[in-house]
Amino acid sequence: MSDNPKREPSPREKVQRLKVLARRAPAFWRGALVVFFVVFTTGILVILRMPRVYESETVILARDAIRTDPYDNTPRIQAQRLGPKIKDMLLARSRLEKIIVELGLYQDEIEKFGMLEAVQEMRTQIGFRTRDSDMFVISFQSTDRDLAQLVTARLAEW
Repeated sequence: MSDNPKREPSPREKVQRLKVLARRAPAFWRGALVVFFVVFTTGILVILRMPRVYESETVILARDAIRTDPYDNTPRIQAQRLGPKIKDMLLARSRLEKIIVELGLYQDEIEKFGMLEAVQEMRTQIGFRTRDSDMFVISFQSTDRDLAQLVTARLAEW
């Protein structure tokens, strides 16, 4: 015996229930259509009001000037050694502060919270990834496409 007094409906009962629902559905198609169009147009309006985010990328080529071990010349080891160094140089506070001041970025954050918060905000919009053993990709996201391109160019300058 089952502890549950409710039993699972048989396949025949499920089909009968679907037939009943199918007979009742045409009576409510107008309401369903209205709800669909309201949700659809609201979604389109929300999407159109959202600001676009542009991402500019550049590829840099970097090589080790000094090799400490002549046997560590495999591409993977070079990327593991060079990647963190380049990323640290890229995200250095002094470098980012200079770019922020030169281009007049994050003025509201600087006035409200200071330069440190502006640098932190800029770091969240900078991307860095390894492409090959000596090729790295730097990217920057902004709502202004020209600004994204300009900042990415400045970040790639050494």
